[in-house]
Amino acid sequence: MDNKNKKIMFITLGTGAGVSHGILFSIKKQSPNIVVFIISNESLKTYDELLNQLQGKQIEIIKEECNEVNDIEIIYKVFSSIIQRYLNKGFTKENIVVDYTSGTKAMSAAIVSVAIAKGLENFSYVYGSRDSDGRVVSGTERLNSLTVNRIVTENYLKLFQVFFNKNQFDLALNVLDQLKEVHPDYSERIVLNKALATAFSFWEKFNFIKSFNILDSIDIELRSKYGIKTKIETLKAVLYKLKEKTPNIEKVHELMRNALRRAEEGKYDDAVARLYRTLEMIGQIEFIKEFGHETNSVIPKKLPENVKKYLINKYSCKEEEQLKLGLRETFILLEKKGNEIGKKYFVNEKIFKYHLEKRNHSILAHGSNPLDEKAFVEFYDFVKSFIGPVPVIDFPKLEA
Repeated sequence: MDNKNKKIMFITLGTGAGVSHGILFSIKKQSPNIVVFIISNESLKTYDELLNQLQGKQIEIIKEECNEVNDIEIIYKVFSSIIQRYLNKGFTKENIVVDYTSGTKAMSAAIVSVAIAKGLENFSYVYGSRDSDGRVVSGTERLNSLTVNRIVTENYLKLFQVFFNKNQFDLALNVLDQLKEVHPDYSERIVLNKALATAFSFWEKFNFIKSFNILDSIDIELRSKYGIKTKIETLKAVLYKLKEKTPNIEKVHELMRNALRRAEEGKYDDAVARLYRTLEMIGQIEFIKEFGHETNSVIPKKLPENVKKYLINKYSCKEEEQLKLGLRETFILLEKKGNEIGKKYFVNEKIFKYHLEKRNHSILAHGSNPLDEKAFVEFYDFVKSFIGPVPVIDFPKLEA
């Protein structure tokens, strides 16, 4: 049997005697393959007693030492190191039991804290009638096998919140995917959190239809209960425009916001790529306004005479031929039509070519040079000059 299929039990032994029967009771109930006793100098006698009584049992006994019994900070570090060694050996979290029946108060607090920090959930504690020294009386033992499910769920939710509030929605979802058992008090919140993170993950990937549908599917009462009803309606109104097939100013604004979020993560190459697409879309929007159709299906004969002649001469094409225009050709035709954005582009074309050259040397274009914050900010300001202020649309932030 390899380690991942073995059940292993960690048991702390404190300073006192007379606890052997409680520990033996716990071992019998848990039926581990391996028992790791964490002992101190003061508990050697108790350990020897247990060793004698466990002889002949098909249980592997391992001894680990921790000679500090009162300083919880030191004990925590020792216990953390011990448990991590066994995790590194391939023992799985679901097959690990932590028994804190007989340690000192500091030892018990430390091992429970370490276990929670490492994602362990199975705990064992023997209780029953106690004598004048506070020890469980032999014959009255009861085993409390529990999972610290509430604490574990809270910890996962806190980590989820950190990633979510930084717009790292896929990482946030990955955190909740690792939560094997949800405490019932938090099941509702986790359903809501998963829906929000999934919706905004699609949003960040420009899949606005799926994002809208997920937000729209969130239960109305759940929205109200957690105080995000108004926020969701606001975001749905934005998505309603974003999910349109044709280019529009809302998509331009969202590309700018998305570029800013990528820049905040230090992903300047991604951010600049979005800015290039933004400028291209600005031209496409203006083209639809001026000519009534999109740049990917331009038929010369449907355009004004001077524009039609330019295209036929440029591409040696027929009047009925369908053309697909790139960024520069789009702005050329806009300028020929007298469009103000088209004129502005050519007034500033040298500046654009400066930014374009930097982008072309980016690893996401044709080169291998990473872009930096300065390159992003300069290009962002250039693109923004074509559209003016960008409305702020923030994703909601989760509170503890």
